[in-house]
Amino acid sequence: FLLSLPVMAHAQINLKKGYIVKQSGDTLRGYIDYRERGENPELVRFTKSLDEKTLSLGFEDCSPFGIDGIVRYEGYVVSVSQSQESLSYLSKGVDTTSKRDTVFLEVMSAGDKISLYKYRDKIKTRFYIREHPNSVPQELIRHVFLNPDKDGSMVTLDRFRLQLINVNRNFNGSNGSDEAGINRLRYTDSDLIRFVERINQVKHVKQRVSKTRFFVGAGLNVSHASYSGQTRLAEA
Repeated sequence: FLLSLPVMAHAQINLKKGYIVKQSGDTLRGYIDYRERGENPELVRFTKSLDEKTLSLGFEDCSPFGIDGIVRYEGYVVSVSQSQESLSYLSKGVDTTSKRDTVFLEVMSAGDKISLYKYRDKIKTRFYIREHPNSVPQELIRHVFLNPDKDGSMVTLDRFRLQLINVNRNFNGSNGSDEAGINRLRYTDSDLIRFVERINQVKHVKQRVSKTRFFVGAGLNVSHASYSGQTRLAEA
């Protein structure tokens, strides 16, 4: 068992075939350490060969990068809203604070007209739309906050719907039927991907990739208990 520990530790590096695009524009193929995560990566661990060590690369080293058939990321300097959506941290009234940051955005759907991206950090999940060509992705804004005029009341302000209506008008003109449908969209992967596909006139193909992988490890759990009073276990 002890001799197998280094093998098991190495097995936790989940290398998948992929590529990085250097800032010079050169594309390097190799292997990327794929980690299923709740947040977008800040670094990519890449190696040209299974026999070499992985290198940790940031935005200044590469953008975009991707894992074949699984996921693709593109790096941008974007505005990132800072308002909370967790019930315990909701602001009283609308919080419109944001910051400029360099991040890797996950590509959810891409086409010749617009592309949809996702960005997740410790605060929340955000979606971004980029209109082609050569534009910076814009965050689709949704505010969740406590109603300052009514205690115990939570408000969701879906400004992203108006943003999508304006995008739709840029490509399809003003259409009451389209806009009625957009006003029913939810802030979810499926609804927003469907909107982007309709603009781009393409059909999304789901990736058939297993999200389960084998894990081997060992654990030790120790707990303590003490007793007092009129009991046989007193002072045990």
